[in-house]
Order: sequence, then C-alpha cells, then structure tokens
Amino acid sequence: ALRLNGPMQHDVFTVPECTTDAGGACTDLGYVVFRLNADNPGVWLMHCHIDWHFVLGLAMLFVEAEDVLRDEGLGAFSSNMLLSVCNGNFTL
Repeated sequence: ALRLNGPMQHDVFTVPECTTDAGGACTDLGYVVFRLNADNPGVWLMHCHIDWHFVLGLAMLFVEAEDVLRDEGLGAFSSNMLLSVCNGNFTL
C-alpha cells in the first residue's frame, strides 16, 4: 500500500526483488514509488550515485513546468539564475 503519511525520507533505497515461481522466473517486478514537490521549473537530472551506472544510462530527467520553459525560453534559466539560487556555488 502507498504510505502517504510519514513516508520514508532517505536518499538511498534498494528496489525489492521480484517474486519468483518454482522455476525461478519472476512473477512480478520490484519497484519503488517516490513523490516530490514539482514546483521549480526546469530540467532536473536524477541519477544513481555510482558513476559507471550513470554512464550506462541509469539516470532520468524530470521536466517540470514544460509550458513555462517553452513560453519563457531557456534564457530565463541562465547561469545568472543559478548564481542567485546557489549563491555562486556551482560549476558548468
């Protein structure tokens, strides 16, 4: 069941193994449900903490407020905005 009250708040989670039948074949899939506040327009990368996993494609992009990005253009999300949000602590 989906636990909406008091959800786990941690940055690492292991996907549960699938259930197997007598022959060892998966009968379902392990999965993790996560929820986030999507209130910051932009394209956000979520990736595994292990570099070679990232290189192999174990990453995904979240596009938040695609209409805002389309209407305002990428110029609205320039390095100047990063400077104000991150107090200048970032690399390009």
